[in-house]
Amino acid sequence: MHPPPMPRPHSDRSSHTVSKWTTPIPQCSLPRFVFGSPRRSLSSRKILIDADSPDTRALSLAQYRLLSARVAVGLQKLGVNPKDRVLCVTSNALCYPALLMGTVMAGCIFASGQPALNQAEFHRLISFSQPSVIFASRATLPVALQAARLANHPDNRIFVFDDDILDGCGEPEGPIQHWQTMVASEWEGSRFWYPTVISSQEYNSTIMLLFTSGTTGEPKGVELSHRNYIAAAMGYIRRISSHPAWKYNPRLGGPENVRVLGSLAINHSVGQRSYCAIFPKMGVPLYLMRRNDFRSICEAVERFQITDAIIRSSVLTSMAKNAPICREYDLTCLRRVEACAAPMSQFTKFKLESMGIGYVARAWGLTETGTITGPDPLRPPKSETVGQLNATYEGKVTDSSDYSRTLKTGEVGDIWIRTPGSTRGYWNNPAATEQVMGAGGWISTGDVGYVDDKGNWYIVDRKKDLIKVNGSHVSPVEIESVLLQHPHVCDVGVIGVAVNEDEGPRAYIQTYPKTSVSAEEIHELISEKLPPYKRLSGGLSFIEKIPRNASGKVLRSELRQLAILELGDYLGNYHGTRGRGVFTSYSTHETFPSSMVYNITEKETQPTIWSHINGSEGDILDRYCVSELCKGWPVYRDASEWNHYRHLFVDKGAFVFTTWSGGLSIDDFIQTSIKGRADGDHIMHRENGTLVDLNPTTGRAIGKMKATITQRFNWDGGGDWKVVYIKLFYEKDRVTPADGRTVPEFDRAELEKYPKGYQYLAVAQAKLGHPILNDLPTMNNKAFYKLYEAMAAWMEARPVGDLLEIPKEASPRY
Repeated sequence: MHPPPMPRPHSDRSSHTVSKWTTPIPQCSLPRFVFGSPRRSLSSRKILIDADSPDTRALSLAQYRLLSARVAVGLQKLGVNPKDRVLCVTSNALCYPALLMGTVMAGCIFASGQPALNQAEFHRLISFSQPSVIFASRATLPVALQAARLANHPDNRIFVFDDDILDGCGEPEGPIQHWQTMVASEWEGSRFWYPTVISSQEYNSTIMLLFTSGTTGEPKGVELSHRNYIAAAMGYIRRISSHPAWKYNPRLGGPENVRVLGSLAINHSVGQRSYCAIFPKMGVPLYLMRRNDFRSICEAVERFQITDAIIRSSVLTSMAKNAPICREYDLTCLRRVEACAAPMSQFTKFKLESMGIGYVARAWGLTETGTITGPDPLRPPKSETVGQLNATYEGKVTDSSDYSRTLKTGEVGDIWIRTPGSTRGYWNNPAATEQVMGAGGWISTGDVGYVDDKGNWYIVDRKKDLIKVNGSHVSPVEIESVLLQHPHVCDVGVIGVAVNEDEGPRAYIQTYPKTSVSAEEIHELISEKLPPYKRLSGGLSFIEKIPRNASGKVLRSELRQLAILELGDYLGNYHGTRGRGVFTSYSTHETFPSSMVYNITEKETQPTIWSHINGSEGDILDRYCVSELCKGWPVYRDASEWNHYRHLFVDKGAFVFTTWSGGLSIDDFIQTSIKGRADGDHIMHRENGTLVDLNPTTGRAIGKMKATITQRFNWDGGGDWKVVYIKLFYEKDRVTPADGRTVPEFDRAELEKYPKGYQYLAVAQAKLGHPILNDLPTMNNKAFYKLYEAMAAWMEARPVGDLLEIPKEASPRY
């Protein structure tokens, strides 16, 4: 995460800010808001389009309304009563909006779950929401069926849900009927009359449950009413429609030159609101995708000439990191991209804009409130701001220790939002509702940040401990409760760390005395109990004791500090502000493969290549400055210029690790070094080259210095040194003709018989009649590491005969 700029000295202006955009909020039902009256003539323009089958599967606004009405009639005929819950668990499907809108037309409450739920989570969701009917995709049906039966939910109230209904070819799955069997006919749907103008009580009643994880691990159902849904949609529509490209064309029933990409999960808050209400209301063609990897997105943008998109930040990061591949596609049609679900770096923003995309900016919102802020389409921001408040929203920043005190602009504190689009509360959870709701209709966002004098909002940190994996909340307490089921796990704490430009759970585990637990056991336990996105993608570590405060709460801040020490600042410090800083290191040894580092994760990832050669003038200058810091280490230390030496380091939080000192703060290290000099210790460093890896986005750099250390000391031992063993490393070889008038030719098949490091040498020696060994150490084989293991054993006076493959009778007495 690239940190927002630290706020300028605050003014006397209050942080209480109201959106510069205004818009009326219609008091009507959600179906009336999207479609108008049931008899209104609607456009035949295709607005919901399957990106995989655009020619055969697409719905106009009129077809969307008709299918929704057929669903409503079908639910009523099924005996579903008003305010009953209808649960849908599926990945992206073209008919999802119609199922949602039909549920609301029937007066029921639509609930949506994630398709990655496992049986236990599905069972908990069913028990919590008590749905009257369940719709599940074929992929989720086996889990859904088992969970439903455990909850005594009848099979005849479960339906297979997919888009095959559009072709009339829906097939059952065993005893479970396809949902087309419960949907009413077109004739019945065309005569259905959904409510349009509704009472104030109905206007504010619950029509939607969006589930989000709580800190207790239990699901929290965010309740949304007609008013909430419509107000949030109007706030977003007012902002983006300020751009002339979004001007409504009555002939088309929407803007003429706008095409939107639907790459978000439709069960996600932003995806659901955008794809089911906002863009259909605006008459905008939406191309719904089932795959959201960066290649598929680039292909869709070019193929359908997409102009606008809301894309997950992690996917945008993948696009930026794979810029050469993305440049193979023409993305210049893409005028606007809003990043959601996670922070986005400035590097990603600038990289994507360099590909010809009009602008890439951040938006910010909550499941409880909808999208709160976003970029002004007429003046897209260049900074790290998450934008300005949508219409119908107001915000303020309060003192973290005194919520009644509203701060000034530029002051960092807790962010509160007030909007008619915010949730009514959490379903059957008054305690959680009370925690988030403040006086006067304000809702706590759980985020820390500030607003500047121009109304631009900045998010500095997340106050909540929730881990956000690909846009989905994961509760640390839920993972901890699973890990504590292991009989040998005494205590556990879970935090979020950076994983592939996203966040992932990392567990710290304390075992009982005289017991042991393997990493494989832990991963197996998690895999059995939790879905993939809740597994320990950030790894795990065994520690002596889990830090807790006096009241027994896990001190996650201390675990994050431990993660920084283990993984490095960029990976370990996912939560919190990333300031500008430098980490430097030097070594007299070879760099070993990353797989030798002790960091237990489910899969290894390739290292990221940052700016290390060439680049912009600014990058080159920054790398030069960092290299000066690296070179200052040996020069000033060897010369005992301690003031200059101290000036290389940050004022607080700098540490030095060496073979003789261990880990010391910089000030303690200097004092220890001064004492060593006084005691007669002499050491000299010779720098043999320095390179720097720079990440301009985070303002972080790593200096890599190769150096030779000379340590002078007296040796009191006696006797002569003799060689007992020689074994060579074979890095590479070549042939140099002794007579330049002839060039030898080698049979490629003959060369391939031998390892790469000594192919030519082996062929030559074989021609002389020598037997050739094929398992000698090269720079990348097992023998290489085996020899290093033997060297370590030798230095510690442990047996090395087997490692060095010395016949036992010939082994020396070590």
